[in-house]
Amino acid sequence: MRDKIREQILKEVGERIKTMVEEMLEALMREEREISLEQHPTKANGYCQRDLLTLVGPVEDLRVPRVREGDCHPRILPYRKRASLELSEIILALDALGVSTRKISHF
Repeated sequence: MRDKIREQILKEVGERIKTMVEEMLEALMREEREISLEQHPTKANGYCQRDLLTLVGPVEDLRVPRVREGDCHPRILPYRKRASLELSEIILALDALGVSTRKISHF
């Protein structure tokens, strides 16, 4: 019974953390677009959706702001990659420490 409650609590906390990460990423990208629009006058052009693999798990349907000319890419997201930079760095570090690829894939 306790294990089931513990699992439910951990699942709920994990979902809340993922939601917070998603909201924070979206807010930072919107702010970055506003700063970019002040420096280079163009028009905001809505959002596109993108999935991103982070340390807290996959963040699906992340709203990435766009500009009309298409030359503004958020620096917080790796360009044309599905995983955050921190995750790649951790995988490289685990490999450098000699952790097997099987254990890394489980991670």
